[in-house]
Amino acid sequence: MKITTELPQMTYPIPRSLDELFAISASFAGFHAVSSYLACAERSRLRASGLRRKQDEKMPGEKMNALEFGIVMHALLAIRIIHGMQTAQALVGSFLDERTGLGFALEDRPMIMALLKLYDLTYPLNAEPFEYLGVETEVISDVGVAWLPTHDSIRTVRYDAVVRPFGEKVVYSLETKTSARAGETSMNSYMPQFATQACIWNSNPALVERWGKMIGVIPNMLVKTKKPSCERMAPRLISARQQELARRYLLAPSRVHLPINPDGTHLQMIHNCWGRFGACEYVDFCWEGVTGDYTTAEQRATS
Repeated sequence: MKITTELPQMTYPIPRSLDELFAISASFAGFHAVSSYLACAERSRLRASGLRRKQDEKMPGEKMNALEFGIVMHALLAIRIIHGMQTAQALVGSFLDERTGLGFALEDRPMIMALLKLYDLTYPLNAEPFEYLGVETEVISDVGVAWLPTHDSIRTVRYDAVVRPFGEKVVYSLETKTSARAGETSMNSYMPQFATQACIWNSNPALVERWGKMIGVIPNMLVKTKKPSCERMAPRLISARQQELARRYLLAPSRVHLPINPDGTHLQMIHNCWGRFGACEYVDFCWEGVTGDYTTAEQRATS
């Protein structure tokens, strides 16, 4: 991977289907990739290979889960910035005709539109206190230390948005989260992700010199309650100590060498197969050897 030396021009493709919208994946070697690998190396391998349960493939008109709803709101807010509010609204479609828009379930559309409109009214683009430097922008940096080979320390991050207050030489990550409840404490669980965002940016001398240091993350919270709300919280400032903690975490996969099984599978962390909120999507694949319930990326591409 090539180290990022300049932010790309701000673009965002308009998805033509739900499949295209949900095809957007997390950053290749970022916080989620690291946490996934450390939680279960085999799950990380299977996800990276493109293996997916058939029941997880989204069909037009099917109600979304919480993760999918968050992906949708991220995409629509990015489209609003790049292509305008009308384009974003058109993708939601009519509340009465399921053939319009991208094919969201009719019962999902009112909440999507309510949050989209509320956000646009609360934070109009022409009144923002900062300039957008990037939208859904991926940055690649070397977060390593002198004793670790460079190829083992390349890490990535995809920012929802990178913003710079007018007249200042510092930047922030503007990070959007959807939640079922409001309040500052709901953002605490995201602090590890916030710390890695600042660490990866500030480990890139070219970006720091051009745009300034990333001193914190501004959380954007979209609350999905009966009375939806949008709340842009005060910046979470990320200290040097917190960034160093994030650096050590990001480098862990290069320092922890997990064994590969004789059949080619990676170490299966069976204590994580059944979690608090449900089973891993690969439980049947690993525990029962079921293959018919899964499809590969190649199969989906040719179907």
